[in-house]
Amino acid sequence: MHEEEAKRTYRSELRAEQVDATRQRIIEAAVAGFAPWAAALPFDKVAERARVSERTVYRHFPTQRDLLQAVTAHIVARSGWEPDELNAENLGPRTARAFTYFGTLIESGEHQPEPQSPEMKALRAKRLETIERIVAPYTEGMDPELARGICAIFAELVRVQVFRGLFEQWGLSGAEAGRAVEWAINALFNELGRKEEEWNTTKASPPTIEAAP
Repeated sequence: MHEEEAKRTYRSELRAEQVDATRQRIIEAAVAGFAPWAAALPFDKVAERARVSERTVYRHFPTQRDLLQAVTAHIVARSGWEPDELNAENLGPRTARAFTYFGTLIESGEHQPEPQSPEMKALRAKRLETIERIVAPYTEGMDPELARGICAIFAELVRVQVFRGLFEQWGLSGAEAGRAVEWAINALFNELGRKEEEWNTTKASPPTIEAAP
């Protein structure tokens, strides 16, 4: 009698582990293939990527909202972007960690850039060229990867999509958004100028030679 109960308990625990593993595989398939950029997750594509039936996806996540909530929790846990834990000291490093995680999603997933018209591509190229021309003197002698990242930050700050986000998500007017972005750009230039001055001072300082014993 006890042996039969033990067998049933084992089968029940094994089944629960299999259910959890399938659920996790569905979430990871949704994250790798579509999130965090998508506002909707096509169940048929998620099922195909997770190598399960679409019916199985619906059994675990009856609605889009259920799946999106699970995906969001997964992303928050792995990116380190816990809103309640953020403060002025860790906002920078936490953002860097989150971006690193998002980068792995792009590199391993199926994310494709939004299509652009030739005119928009030309305008984008001109914008990047202008930013590089302006910022390059401030990043001369800097690590090339960091210098490129700084140029990218400036380029993102002047995108119209940034204004749209400031308007729609923060309710800023054009003038308010303009002042905020102007402050951010000036703060970056001021910091780069300070770093450049430190860099030049370091290069100008003669090496110290210790006297031989």
